[in-house]
Amino acid sequence: MSEDNGAAPAPEPIQTPEGRWRIAITGYGQVDPRTLHPNPLNWRTHGKQQTDAIGASLDELGWIDDIIVNTVTGHILDGHARLERALAEGEPLVPVKYIELSPEKEALALVVFDPISSMAGAEVENLSALMALASSDNETLSTLM
Repeated sequence: MSEDNGAAPAPEPIQTPEGRWRIAITGYGQVDPRTLHPNPLNWRTHGKQQTDAIGASLDELGWIDDIIVNTVTGHILDGHARLERALAEGEPLVPVKYIELSPEKEALALVVFDPISSMAGAEVENLSALMALASSDNETLSTLM
């Protein structure tokens, strides 16, 4: 991982057995967050309430999601707020998932990645049961729940 973006050389793209969907994930690693580059086209903003919740989640649960970095451009695709929080807290390493997308596909991914997640519905009965099981002494997370 000697490149400026902290990425290992990307292997050839992997095809699923049927060849329908290309696997864009090329690797995983842990890197110094200061070596990562926010995407200049990122359109999402992260207010104090969200970054506080991210910090509380990291405090309570640790890293359960990684930062996604495109090896082609060296830019972050997802995880800008987690990166900001890691930098603010002086974290020495962050988990990274490397992907390989052309700049055009990266732009498309930036537009649709988060909105697709927000389209999910809620199964109220399951959420209620889950809420009964979940607990946290962290005030920020308790408020979020």
